[in-house]
Order: sequence, then C-alpha cells, then structure tokens
Amino acid sequence: MRAALGKASVAVAWEVLWRFLGVVGILDSRELGARLGVAAPATQRIIRVTDVIVAKCPDFVFTQGLHGLSVLKKGERIATDAGVPVCAPYDGCLLIMPTMRHVKPGLTAVRLPGPSCVAD
Repeated sequence: MRAALGKASVAVAWEVLWRFLGVVGILDSRELGARLGVAAPATQRIIRVTDVIVAKCPDFVFTQGLHGLSVLKKGERIATDAGVPVCAPYDGCLLIMPTMRHVKPGLTAVRLPGPSCVAD
C-alpha cells in the first residue's frame, strides 16, 4: 500500500509541475498535452463567492444529482432544510463546494456566487 501511495504522490507532483509550467507560459498547450496525456483547459474562470446557504437543521438534504459546479435555474431546488425547499435565487446559479456529507446546523452547506460574480 505504501509503495502505491508513493507512486501516486510522484505522479501528482509531476502533473502539478507540468500544469504550473503551462500557466506561466514555459510550456505551450501542445507540449503540456503531450506531458499530461490530455489537453489543458482552454480557459479558466474566476468565481467570487458572495452568498452561503447555512443548514438550519440536521435534516438538511441536497437534491439528488447535484454536485460542485452544478448550474441551476432560478427557483430550481437545491436542497430541503427542515422540510422547507431551498431554491436557486437566480438563473445560472452555480453551486460551489456543496458539503454532501456531515451537514450540521449552523455550518455552511454550499457557497454561491452572485449573478455577476462569474468572470472569464
């Protein structure tokens, strides 16, 4: 087991290095793709968190099929908290880091950017 973890750590370290060299412009996307075996993402977005949804009760449950970076329409259900639906406040609502396990009352369950806080 220990040897397998060591090999995985080495692979992750190399991937981080190659991606860093791509970001700073030392490797172009073709070279980066060859090193990683996949093409680098074309663009990245900066997302500013402006709101959070805090669990009110231990029965807070996310709607099935949701995950980080899910995009919802206004009014679409995010979760149920104490039997009350928790819905997306605007169109294009992005879910950031939803806590799928161990949601406790008073803790952040998911983060939301404001409607104008997602930039390329």
